[in-house]
Amino acid sequence: MHSYLNHQAKVFNPITRMAAEGMPVALYSQVRLIRNLHEFPFPVSASKEALRDVNEEIIGVIARDLQGFLTLTADDLDVLDKRFCVERKWAIKRWERQEIGAISVAPASGMTLTINEEDHISIRTLLGGLNLIHAYERGNSVDNTFSRQLVYAFDRQLGYLTTKPIRAGLGLLACVCVHIPALVWGGKMTPLSLAARAIGCNIVGFNGRESSTDDDLFIISNRPTFENDEITVLKRLHNFTEMVIESEKTARKSFLERMEMRLCDRFCRVLAVLQNAKIIEMKEAQVLLMQMRLATDLQWLPLEFRPKIDDLLIRLRPAHLKAEYAIAEGQEDSTRAEVLHATFANVQFTTGAV
Repeated sequence: MHSYLNHQAKVFNPITRMAAEGMPVALYSQVRLIRNLHEFPFPVSASKEALRDVNEEIIGVIARDLQGFLTLTADDLDVLDKRFCVERKWAIKRWERQEIGAISVAPASGMTLTINEEDHISIRTLLGGLNLIHAYERGNSVDNTFSRQLVYAFDRQLGYLTTKPIRAGLGLLACVCVHIPALVWGGKMTPLSLAARAIGCNIVGFNGRESSTDDDLFIISNRPTFENDEITVLKRLHNFTEMVIESEKTARKSFLERMEMRLCDRFCRVLAVLQNAKIIEMKEAQVLLMQMRLATDLQWLPLEFRPKIDDLLIRLRPAHLKAEYAIAEGQEDSTRAEVLHATFANVQFTTGAV
């Protein structure tokens, strides 16, 4: 099954498609709508029988009323398949341990539906670049289809009821992944975090709540709210992210003017590792690739490298490597290094202080 999932993910990748069209700072946007069914307990407290009933009811709606989705139950997927889904951001980490549930994938539209994850239904739409409103519209269309067939757990005062009370209300989680090295180097992250919180947003490191990361990747997200208008929340997040993007572009221009030789040295060292290293862990690979993405954004590498880099950020993760190359446990780091060497073996910088 993982070979089929891998094929679908490679053919339809909205992140790399948008990268090819020119998205230098924002890698992707994701909007997640969380819903539960009125007549069943939340998944964390539901019996196995109740979870199976939820599975059957929701899968029935997908089969009758939604086109373009491939639905797979937890029983259809082995551990590698489930890890693949998590790495693809089709599901959260606990999906790897899922026993009774399902995932429905429509890669062409950037959408996934998970059943009995943390809540009964999670509707995810992931699109490349800064694309929150479009992502929400796609998810909302599916949500409307479900709402015509299912009775949601909804309170007139609290809004949509969710497993985690902090997510109640709109049941909306939205985020944008941004690469902002110049703002990090300029010491702007603390004031940026304070500005985000002041308007109901968060900005955290890619893998958690740290304020800085080696790869300079950050997630800007909405803070759960009891507001009754999703578009208002998304526009606020969009506008703040747009401000961050413009600030990053300005900071990059300043750094390039003042520190071109230092940037050149950094990029040359990174390229040397990519061309020669024999073992590269995923964390290191992500740091190296984001440096090459910055070199591409600054036009020191051809722009066609940007979608290649964004694709590698996913393809080099452990489950993806195993699915694509059929390698044994423990061979991930050496295989990752081989793939990176093949990609960058003949690369030379085109401009800059080289």
